[in-house]
Order: sequence, then C-alpha cells, then structure tokens
Amino acid sequence: MNLFDAVVTLDPAIIKSYVLHHKAWAGPILGAIAFGESLVFVGLFFPATLIMVFAGLAIQQGKLDAASVIGWSIAGAVLGDIVTYWIGRWIGPSVVHHWPLNRDKAAVARARLFFRKYGFLSIFIGRFLGPVRPTIPLVAGIMRMRHLTFQIANVTSAIVWVPFMLFWGYAFSKAVGD
Repeated sequence: MNLFDAVVTLDPAIIKSYVLHHKAWAGPILGAIAFGESLVFVGLFFPATLIMVFAGLAIQQGKLDAASVIGWSIAGAVLGDIVTYWIGRWIGPSVVHHWPLNRDKAAVARARLFFRKYGFLSIFIGRFLGPVRPTIPLVAGIMRMRHLTFQIANVTSAIVWVPFMLFWGYAFSKAVGD
C-alpha cells in the first residue's frame, strides 16, 4: 500500500501501520495529517486526533523520532490554518452559502459568535476543539482578522496543540509500560 492509499482510506489502523512501516516518513506523514485536519471541509473527515495520540505512544516506545513528528506536525497544522484563513479572506462571507457549510448554518453561526466573543483566543482555543478546528480560521478570514494577529494565534496554538495531543499517547504508554 502506498501513502496515498493509506491516507485516502482515513482508516487510523492502516495509517498507523503505514507510519510504523515507514518510520523515516513519519514526520512528513503526520505533518500532512495535521495539515488535512486543519483544512476547512477536509478537516471534518481526518482522524488526526487518534493518530496523534498513537504517535505519542510510538514516540515513548522509541519507534518514532519525537523531533521529526513534532516539527512536521506543527508545520502541517500551521499551514492548514493559513490556507483555511486565506480561503475565508478570498471567498468572503459568501462561502457560507456553498456546500457543505450551507447544510449546517447553525454551526457556522456558532463559529462566528465564538469568534466575535473571543477574537484572538478563539483561534487558540479553537485548535483544541475538534468540531470547530477547521472552521475558526475560515471565520477569521471571513471576518478580516488582521493577518499578523491570526498568525500569532495560529503558530502559538499549534506549538501547544501538537505536544498536547502527543502527550496522551506518551503518558498512556509510559503508565502501561511501567
């Protein structure tokens, strides 16, 4: 099985197997998964949370290189949010009238209210909330949040989010292994 087939299946077990079999590519693969999960529309279908927890477990067991996984995952998460932000800026408010956002207008309204209420913090907090993770950067773009402000929240949240996700697998493996 090649990488494309592994990721397209979106089956965490297949992706985990592929990552362990191709350890040298673990960082870029997890970066691509973090990128996909951060993209609007696509992010709703990516099983990144489960795979990141698995990667933390594999890091603790010495099967994956922590620096590579962390670096690539942060880069992927940041880039995914950047692309989503620019889609929001480019298309503007009319994006909510297109599929799939037009199918769940209540969710879009909640994301807008969340963004209006928390602004900068919504970008940071939104990274940790799976269902809104890929929509908050879109709303930031639609609402014309200053690019620098968005990037500060984007990068700092990714730097915290990746180790946070890896921690759970790492801690579980350490607890079970001791």
